[in-house]
Amino acid sequence: MPFTKHKPGTDYVNDPMRQGYLSGLLGEDDLRIPLPVMTASLKKFALPLIGSTPGAAAYELKYVNHSVVMHASRGLAIFSAASLSGSPRYKDLMRKNYCNDPWTPDPRIPEDKQIPQDYYAGNNFDLGHLSRCEDLEYGPSRENAIRSAVDTFHLTNSTPQHSHFNRSNLAGIWGRIEEHILEKSVIADRFAAQVFNGPVLDDHDPILAGVDEKFAHVRYPLQYWKVLVAIDSGGKLYATAFLLSQAAVISQHGLRSPTRGPGPFHFEGISDIKLIQVPVARIEQLTRLRFYAATRRPLSRFDPLATPAAALPSRRGAADVPGSRIIQSLDDILLPH
Repeated sequence: MPFTKHKPGTDYVNDPMRQGYLSGLLGEDDLRIPLPVMTASLKKFALPLIGSTPGAAAYELKYVNHSVVMHASRGLAIFSAASLSGSPRYKDLMRKNYCNDPWTPDPRIPEDKQIPQDYYAGNNFDLGHLSRCEDLEYGPSRENAIRSAVDTFHLTNSTPQHSHFNRSNLAGIWGRIEEHILEKSVIADRFAAQVFNGPVLDDHDPILAGVDEKFAHVRYPLQYWKVLVAIDSGGKLYATAFLLSQAAVISQHGLRSPTRGPGPFHFEGISDIKLIQVPVARIEQLTRLRFYAATRRPLSRFDPLATPAAALPSRRGAADVPGSRIIQSLDDILLPH
């Protein structure tokens, strides 16, 4: 029997489920992880919610178990922040049974500040998730888990991702990384993580050639980043970061090809998707965001790439990102011991 479909509710202010990102998911006090802090140079580009008080504008769009902050001129998220929990998870849910409805604009910001679905017609872009639908399949009941997953289907939580990149991604690249890290390093009875991610918004990002004139201002991102924060097997906080580029996929497959989506995806030996584990500090440079634990402790202090273990001779380096590791298999990911 198909699962009940849950369209996102229309009450975005008083809905008790839409608490947004849960900063205390990993614990209180020293384990509380606040939302990323925007530098002054970035904050001036953040999109305030309709009705925000001038000088004290609110930027956080709260959904079920995740939040988004939007860029005012790009029509894309500056970041999406998701709280992942295993209390309990419903991994047997099938997204085809609950996510067939169209992506939804968010009424708390102007609709013309959100890239609509018709931008994706006639090209090889998908509406790619930032906070993943599958990550948020949890809650006190199956209905709540479905509601949590469905709430990721807002335009604010999507970016233009090449079908080969996006559908390979869904087949496992981000998901397998998260599962590998959580299952290998997180205390079994405290399955939880804070996951921040978004596009690298570069002023020189390209515009889709031949696009409808009304979308001529839309620049699509070439790189995506992720910062994952969790508790290791010793009960200590750690944070690790990744960069993933779709530039080679676009170059190889084009954006006007009639072929959409690859065959089965295999992580080992990937040739056209470049994944790099990078220091958290590198993501801060690229995004102009600052990541902290409680009491303003930089998350870079809890980054395994910032420890002596990162300098081991066996480490794979990436020449274009100092202090990083090219990830060709899950075993290449450096985690706390």
